Amino acid sequence: MEEKLNFQKMTNKAKYIITIVLLLTINNLFSQKDEFFEDISLAMKQRPKITLRFDSRNSFISNKRAQISSIKIGLDYQKKIRLGLSFSFLRSNFYIDRKITENNTEQTVTTKLHLEYISIFADYVFFKNKKWEFNLPIQLGGGYNYLKYNHNNNKQIIDKSFIIIYEANINGMYKLFKGIGVGAGTGYRIMLLGNPNIKEHFTSPIYVFRIKFFPFDFIHRKESKNIL
Repeated sequence: MEEKLNFQKMTNKAKYIITIVLLLTINNLFSQKDEFFEDISLAMKQRPKITLRFDSRNSFISNKRAQISSIKIGLDYQKKIRLGLSFSFLRSNFYIDRKITENNTEQTVTTKLHLEYISIFADYVFFKNKKWEFNLPIQLGGGYNYLKYNHNNNKQIIDKSFIIIYEANINGMYKLFKGIGVGAGTGYRIMLLGNPNIKEHFTSPIYVFRIKFFPFDFIHRKESKNIL
C-alpha cells in the first residue's frame, strides 16, 4: 500500500511539472501566434511526403512501467508539421488474476491486459537548427481495453470496453555528429474515457529516449566527394 501511495505522489508531482512545461511551451508558441500560424501555413502550401514511422513511449500502468508502441502513417510538410493516423498498443506484458464462473463453478484464471487504439496525430517542429530539434506531438484516439486468457486451448476475452485517450508531449533531439542524433522527451497520457471493469490506472506521465540515424547525411557526403 505504501509503495502505491508513494507512486501516486510521484505521479501527481510529475503531472504538475509536465503540465507546466507543456503550458509554457504552448504559451510561448501562441505569444508569437502570427509567426506560428504563418510557419504552419507556409509549410502546408508545399507538397507533402508520405511518412511511415514506428515509435515507443515509456509510461506507467498503476505502479508498473509500461511501454506503448505505435505505427504511424501520415503526411510530412517540409519536416515542419506531420499529420496522420496511428495505431497504438500495449507492448509490455501485464498479467492479472481474475475470478470467473463456469458451469456454476468459480475459478481463478490468469489474464493478460490488452490496450489497443487508433489516433489522429499532429506533430509540430517548433525549433530546428543544425544541431537541435524540438517538436510537440499530440494525439487523440479511441479503442479498446480488455483482458484475454486461454481456457481449454481457446482464447477468451472479458471486461472489454471502449476507451478514449489523449497524449501530449515535448521532445528534443541533439545531433551528435553526421548521421546520428540522440533525443529525449516527456509528456502525459490521459484516459478521458476509461474501462469501468478494469481497475488499473492508465493516466500517466510519458518519457521517451531515442537514437536517430540520418542515412541521407552519408549519401550527401558521398555525393559531395564524387563531385570534388
